Amino acid sequence: ELDLVEKLWPSKVVVLDEAKKSAGNFTGDFDEQWQILSSVPTTLWDIYFGESVQGDICERYRQETGFELALTETKLTKVNNALMRERVRRYRGQEIDVRPHIKGRSKNPKYAFRVHYYVDRERRLIVIGHCGGHLTTSGTQRIK
Repeated sequence: ELDLVEKLWPSKVVVLDEAKKSAGNFTGDFDEQWQILSSVPTTLWDIYFGESVQGDICERYRQETGFELALTETKLTKVNNALMRERVRRYRGQEIDVRPHIKGRSKNPKYAFRVHYYVDRERRLIVIGHCGGHLTTSGTQRIK
């Protein structure tokens, strides 16, 4: 699905190798995954770069897709350096932060689909840095 998104919308989406790797390790609801992935170069891209770039990003995305979007992590996750390193990727020779993420509907961390991304404002691209299972958070550490 990531390859298809990249092929269909090359001027709007870049998929990092780490995202392809994480996607390969995840099995879940393919329909939900496609709904979310295809919304990245359409709905999400329009929210960031379209003609009407105003209003609350998370609320606009939820209203248009029905999926939740979070721009950051909880306070407990943010103070844990090891957890925050999971949200760093390399893109065009620089470290980027992929904290913003779209959440699938499952609340079970084992089946929870997530797409973490970075907004390249200069090139007008959404960079997908993680696609697949829930990254470790302060909450999922307690569950394990």
